[in-house]
Amino acid sequence: MPRKEFVEGETFKTILTNCRRSPVRVIELSGLVLEVVEPGKEKVLESCSKDALYAPWAGIVWEKDGTVKVIERKGFSRGDIGSYPLRIINEGGRDPERRMINGQMMFLPKGVPVTIGLTLASPEIRQRQLRIVRVERMDRSSTVKGFYEFSEEIEDRWDDRTPAELQKIERLLEETKDWKRAEQ
Repeated sequence: MPRKEFVEGETFKTILTNCRRSPVRVIELSGLVLEVVEPGKEKVLESCSKDALYAPWAGIVWEKDGTVKVIERKGFSRGDIGSYPLRIINEGGRDPERRMINGQMMFLPKGVPVTIGLTLASPEIRQRQLRIVRVERMDRSSTVKGFYEFSEEIEDRWDDRTPAELQKIERLLEETKDWKRAEQ
């Protein structure tokens, strides 16, 4: 089946379903609240750009157990985000988690994968993926001997690019340094 190409003026509709007992705030990466979906209700979010956060998803379901189910849009291909994409998923953090990535503050909704393009100047260029997870820690009690205390922490887990990608990036970074030195 041929891949459907983007048509100017085309919009991407995403069905937002809230199965939880409390309202869900649907946010953009900037932190702007796009929609509030009341418990047991559905709404349709219309994205006007392929680059919009929710454009790749045909539907998003917030389940009663706290999980988020994302339904991929068939035949969707994102616009050109460059040679160095970074995939970010907030698996277990707060909703939303805030992170400074690629020099800008991003509000990452829980359970919704985000893909952004990086430049060679980005501090995160050597990373392929960021997963934000909740980790339970068990420590010895400082007050009662023989007992343990549990605490939860939010942890960033970075996955490196492949060795071949890293080698290519290092070569390009070195060429960029040489080029800047030649300009001076």
